[in-house]
Amino acid sequence: MNIIKASIQNAVRRKWKFALVVFLCGVGLVVLTNVYDVAGAQDRIDAVNEEMRSGDGPPSDEQFGAMESSAGMLALFSMLSFFFM
Repeated sequence: MNIIKASIQNAVRRKWKFALVVFLCGVGLVVLTNVYDVAGAQDRIDAVNEEMRSGDGPPSDEQFGAMESSAGMLALFSMLSFFFM
């Protein structure tokens, strides 16, 4: 609890910009992880890639849509993780 208290105090004092960015990235990660199935997104991308490799024909629009939304979410998750770390 002391880390959270110190972070909030630093956010209020002169080091508030850096602490605020770290705090907001952490909150964004928590919200993104709880709202979306981040682990399932990678599984969906892998499943679509396997179907595309099997050569059963061109992938459908639904497969591209699932892959597109999962890739966007994973990119956002990666960016937030990078800035939080």
